[in-house]
Amino acid sequence: MIPIFNYTAQQIETFLLVLLRVSGILIVAPIFGHQAVPQQIKIGFALCLSLILVPLVSTVPVSFPQAIIPLGLFLAKELVAGLFIGFTFLLIFYGVEMGGSIVGMQIGFGLVNVIDPQSGQEVSVIGTLQFLLAMLFFLAINGHHIIISSILDSFKIIPPGGVQFSSPVGEKIIRMVAACFVIAIKIAAPLMVTLFLTDVALAMIARTIPQMNVFIVGFPLKIGVGFLMLIFTLPLFSLILERLFMNLDSDVGWLIKYLS
Repeated sequence: MIPIFNYTAQQIETFLLVLLRVSGILIVAPIFGHQAVPQQIKIGFALCLSLILVPLVSTVPVSFPQAIIPLGLFLAKELVAGLFIGFTFLLIFYGVEMGGSIVGMQIGFGLVNVIDPQSGQEVSVIGTLQFLLAMLFFLAINGHHIIISSILDSFKIIPPGGVQFSSPVGEKIIRMVAACFVIAIKIAAPLMVTLFLTDVALAMIARTIPQMNVFIVGFPLKIGVGFLMLIFTLPLFSLILERLFMNLDSDVGWLIKYLS
């Protein structure tokens, strides 16, 4: 028999709050929230995970507001807290994708874009490639386990109905968004420097050999140099991702503490 049929009224209220926070995290978290995952699987996984978590979370009675508007705000806090936690995981991937887009623009792929199913926007081919590589690396280090453990940790620190928003939460989110741009620069820096030196070399050739059309020569040259650098910098790319994912758990932990 499904356990929820044996729940008391208090457990059903706890299950509702747990489901809202878990759903918020899974909606935007990488892997689980991707558009390629069917909605039925997302809903079913959120329900199953919530059923598992209900016996593990705090059993302190939660007093629900009686009025409609306060009740809606009370429930929305759990959902928004989950969205914030899931968004923290996703920011690294946005930084990686942004770095790839910068590289694509430098190579000359500014008009070669594809539709990102996650955001519905046009993104660079190189950005999509690096986003997928980061996703595979995240799976390889069992990053999806980190997401699930963070869900449990959030309920250990913040009991259902105990979410509180304060100014440190907004400051933490702003810092993490700013770090997203730093990640993009770290990812794109080696190729940006290499392609800049390539442009300098082409400019010197244009000055010394005016008969050569550097625009025709430079376009395929920058593409070739860019792809070679993408291959040579893969170890550096994986090292940057490893350090980012190692610090991810602490960043999420700080955000959860600010929400408590």
